[in-house]
Amino acid sequence: MSFGWDLYSWDYIGNCDVVSQTFYRGRRRYEEVALLCYDAWGFGYIKPGSRRVYRSY
Repeated sequence: MSFGWDLYSWDYIGNCDVVSQTFYRGRRRYEEVALLCYDAWGFGYIKPGSRRVYRSY
């Protein structure tokens, strides 16, 4: 299982981490991945445009 790493190129990821969350919409379950980056002060933020639905059940 790749946990979404294959959705991004390494130069796009940079020093960010791939994070995931699971949510439900109706009876379907979705797993969403995004890139969690850190600013100069150490605060985490989701990189704009990096959220993707990895899979649905």
